[in-house]
Parts: sequence; C-alpha cells; structure tokens
Amino acid sequence: MKPAKLISILFFTLCLVFWCTGAPVSAQSKLDVSGDIYTPGLGLKAKDSAPVPAGPEGQVYYNGTSDNVYISNGAAWRDIALPMNVASVIVAASDSLDASRADYACDGNEDEEEINLAISDISASGGAVYLLEGTYNISGPINIAADNISLIGTGAGTVLTKASLTEFSVIYASSASKILISRLQINGSQTAGCGIDFSNVSYSKIDKIWLKGLNENTNIKAGVWLGSSNYNIISGVNITGFDFAPGPKAANGIELASGDAGSSNNIVCGNYISECNRISLFVGSLSQNNIICDNVIINAIGQAGDSAVMIVGDNNVLRDNIIDNNAYRGVFLGGDYCLISGNSITNNYEEGIFLGDTGASYGSAVPAYAVISNNTITGNRREGITINKSDSGSVISANVIYDNGQSNARDGICIGGGVSGDNLISGNLIYDSSGTGDGIEIYSNSNDNNYLASNFITGAGFSSKIKDNGTNTKYTGADKITFEPITVDITGSGQTVYPAGKASGSPVYPPASYIILNNVSGSDQDIVLGNGQSPGDLLILKCKDLSLIDPVTIKNGGNVDIGADEVLANDDVFELIWNGTQWLGLSG
Repeated sequence: MKPAKLISILFFTLCLVFWCTGAPVSAQSKLDVSGDIYTPGLGLKAKDSAPVPAGPEGQVYYNGTSDNVYISNGAAWRDIALPMNVASVIVAASDSLDASRADYACDGNEDEEEINLAISDISASGGAVYLLEGTYNISGPINIAADNISLIGTGAGTVLTKASLTEFSVIYASSASKILISRLQINGSQTAGCGIDFSNVSYSKIDKIWLKGLNENTNIKAGVWLGSSNYNIISGVNITGFDFAPGPKAANGIELASGDAGSSNNIVCGNYISECNRISLFVGSLSQNNIICDNVIINAIGQAGDSAVMIVGDNNVLRDNIIDNNAYRGVFLGGDYCLISGNSITNNYEEGIFLGDTGASYGSAVPAYAVISNNTITGNRREGITINKSDSGSVISANVIYDNGQSNARDGICIGGGVSGDNLISGNLIYDSSGTGDGIEIYSNSNDNNYLASNFITGAGFSSKIKDNGTNTKYTGADKITFEPITVDITGSGQTVYPAGKASGSPVYPPASYIILNNVSGSDQDIVLGNGQSPGDLLILKCKDLSLIDPVTIKNGGNVDIGADEVLANDDVFELIWNGTQWLGLSG
C-alpha cells in the first residue's frame, strides 16, 4: 500500500477512536504515529444529536437515531455515505434484480413516466439519473430540457424498448447543454422515430449506446439525430438492424441534420453502424466543421441514390473510417472544402467515392475544393473515384485504387458526366487486373484544365492508362508530359530562339520547354537555337504559319545535332533534348 494512502486510513481510524473516547480529532490535530496499528474491532459510541456548531473540518460522529456517520466540513455536518456535490436519482425497471435501493420503481407500463419524474427531481441542480438493469417499456419520449443532466444505465443490460407504434424519439433532449447519455440499449422494435434526438443541444455527449430496430414515419430521422446542435461528441454507439424491409420509411444511422442552422463542430468517432436501410451517416447541408473518424460503417441496405456516408455540408472531415460492403456508393460528397483521408473504402456496390450534385432533396449542393488523399479504395463495383460534377477544382492525391469495377468498363478515376474542371490528380497508385475501363478517364471536352501528375497506372485490366477527351489537360509523368507553351514571333532569317529565356531586347520571354514558332515575316525563315539550361531539358517546337506556305527551318549544326535541317510547316511539331552541349532530335 502506498504510504500516503496508509496514512489517510490511519488518520481516519484514529479520528473515530478518539471521538469514541471523548477526544474529538480534527484536521488541525498533531498526530505521532509510529509502528503498526492493529484494530481487530472498532466501536462507535452513539450520540442522539450532532454537536452544535459543527466541529473542526474532518471531525466525525455517529448518530444513533438516524444510524448514519457524519463528517464535518468545518461549517456543517454531512452524511459520509452521500456524494458531496452531485444529486442523483436511481430508477428500477419492473424486472430489476434489486429495486429496494431505487428512488422510483417502474411497473412495466409507460415507464418513461417514472424516468421523467426522476429527471425532474434534478432539473434545477443538475445531476444523474441511474437506470438499473432491466427492460423499460417506453410509450412516449424521455424528455431532457435542463442543463447538466446525465442519463446513465448499466450497459446493454439496461434496455429501453419502444412499446408504441406512435412516432416519437425514445430520448429527446432540447435547448440544453452538458447532457450525457451513456450505457443504455434502445430497442426500436421496428417502430417509427429516433433513438436519441438532440434539438438545440450543445457541449454534450452520447456514449456507449446500443441501438437497433428503428424506422421512421413522416420524416427521415435516425438512430441518433442532431438538429441545430453544436459542439457534441457521439462515440461508442453500436447501431444495427434498422428496418430490413426496403421502402421510403427507413431510418438513417447517425444524422447531423441541416435544421435551421445546421449541426456543426461535432465529433462522431468510434461508432459501429451496420444494416441501415438508408444512409448510415449523413451530414446535412448547413452542418459544417464536423469530424467523422474511426467509425466502422458496413452492410448498409440503402435505396437508389443512397450512400453509406453522405456529406452535403462544407468544411467537414471524414478520416480513418472503414466503409465496407454497402449497397450503392461508399461516400457521396456534395460539400465544399471537405477532407476525405485515410479511409478504407472497399467492396461497395457502386463507386467508392462520388463527388457530384446532391439533387433537390438535399439542396442541390455541388462540391468544390475537396481534398481526397491517402485512402485505400478497393473492390468497389464501379469507379474507385468519380468527380461527376464540381464547382471548382479538387485534389485527388496519394490514394491506392485497386481492382475496382470488377470485369466491367469502369475506371480507376473518372472525371466526367457534368462540368468538372481544374482538378489536380497526382501521385495515385491505380491498378486493375481484369477490367476493361481506363486508369484515368477525362470524359468530355466540358472537363477542362485538369492537371495529371506522377500517377502510377498498372495492371492488365485497362483499355488505356489515360483516356483524355478533356480540354487543355496538362500532364507530368511517365505516360504524358505537357508544358505551358509560349509564342515567339519569327521576323527574319537566322533569328535565335532561346529555350533558356530571353531577358533583354525584343521580344523578352521566360525559359520555356514548349515554344510556338509564329512566322510573321511573310516568307520562309531559318532559326537557330540557344543553349538549354541543364542536361535532360526537353524542348517542343511547333510551327504556326497562318499563310500555310511559309515554313520555319531548324538549322542543323553547332549546338544542334539533328542529322539534317528540319523543316516545319504549319502545325508540325519537333521534339528535342539537351545533353549539356547539344540539342538532339527526338522526333522527325
């Protein structure tokens, strides 16, 4: 035993001994304790009333009338068996093992009445309502409308069973803060309503809850529903079996609803959500700055157009989740400035990640400026990632996109359908062993100004590594290299063109690896090339001749070793590489 703890026990024992012998002991008393103290038995002499005023802090006495031991805090006597600062009420179910210690005992019919009375008892001061083990039959909402209230059970053995087909939320908290709901099981019995419904609730926590068998009626609600509720934590919630019959009346798993002002700055972490008949985790259009992390989201049944995870609001983070084997899409993103990172998105029936217009039912949101990085996206039945429509560019980087699309004509990454441009796609590993799609497909000329850099595309399952029908697509990488062109006017014979740039005279232009030779002289012209900057520099020369009869000739000799003069007519292209001393031809 630690010395400090031993001294505390000895001190309290001595307090009792000295009080019994008529010598009160206080915290101010000086004690000299040496050697071991052995107390085979200890008796207290009862007093019928407490000394008045209260003794020094730490003094104790035993009241024979109330059969309680009291301790002085220096100002008043407090029952030593009661907590000092927190009010608490105990509620027993009709089948609890020991209801004798409960303040309220339920009879198995409309048990929410006793629970609501217990909550009312502590509404003014705050405190905890403890629900003993057993089944509570709930026919109306358990209401929490005051701050600092905790509703705590014994774990999965405390079961709130929805006993009415009427639509209501089993636990409904409104206009309150610092609420704790913990260690309960809620059984919806396939009836309508929410398990836990927060409306205008803040700085609260839902933790270690088991939820199953909920449906919905007039509104699409959820197992856990937050409306206009901010700065809350949802963790350790286990949701299973939400209405197995597909149809319009089915619940989402966890929903951060739009409401009047959205539900923002919440953390949804470490939950298990399985077999939802709609969206397992939904973040509404006005819900922003939420973190959704470390959840397991699997086996959603869904309906057409659904996704396991749907994010419509802006500035949300989806990180380090497992999203597996869900009907329809894994993740649907419609919000701006969102981060999707570190997730395992596997074996879903449609796209792994889909960016697009959410449709009128969800506010017709279109994503912009998303970052999709470091995800593992494998075995999904359609594309790994699709950007169907976006307002502005997103970054798709460092993802592993492996064997999606099965044996069908599906792509690793698809930019297409709607207007999607200005996206950066870089550093992704894209592999397909048996499909017939493309590694990266840019679907149409409405998809413009996309930039592809250093993607590694491999496997036998691609018709082509990159299929580009877009406008002004730029590349760097082993498959294609594209440089921004500059135009140099050719005005006379023997003019020198400087790939390393020309800082003085006329014209002035920066270093360039793609130069359009614009012959404005009205006749055929020869040009000379200036030196490159460093070995390995590439140079693309393209002739532009509006007259179609006045070519430009690149002279062989000196620092140009191309075997013979190269004549470029309109739209001809010639490629060279600098070896440190000479330009060498790559095409002819």
